[in-house]
Amino acid sequence: MLGATGCSGQSSTPPTPPTPPPSGASQAAQPPQEKNLFRIYDEFVASKAVAAACGVSTPELSEAHDANFRKVAHAVRIELVQKHGAPASDLEAFFIGHDEIIRTRTLDVLKSHPCSTPAANAVIERYRRQSEWQLPTGG
Repeated sequence: MLGATGCSGQSSTPPTPPTPPPSGASQAAQPPQEKNLFRIYDEFVASKAVAAACGVSTPELSEAHDANFRKVAHAVRIELVQKHGAPASDLEAFFIGHDEIIRTRTLDVLKSHPCSTPAANAVIERYRRQSEWQLPTGG
């Protein structure tokens, strides 16, 4: 599936690199409230990569998606530091590498599931929904 996963909230150190993505049908059908914060973060990274590669974003969608992603990313950082003991000083470098892994794996899968396929369309729809979410401000 194109919506890659990778963060793991189960360790006391920053999450390990992503595992191979799950099937698209189960991931797309899962309600957001049942997904953990780390998976939601990864789905934001993956959906933005697909939307950009498929040319389906607009400046308005991108701005809204980025604003919501910043809120999710902030919550992930708090979770990693407060609940998992990750050193805050290590997080920026970790996220740069982690996000690149998610993007690379997602775009590799996009090669075999092009923009016109149901799998890609499910991720594009996720991107649109993530852009429209009314997430709380602050944090």
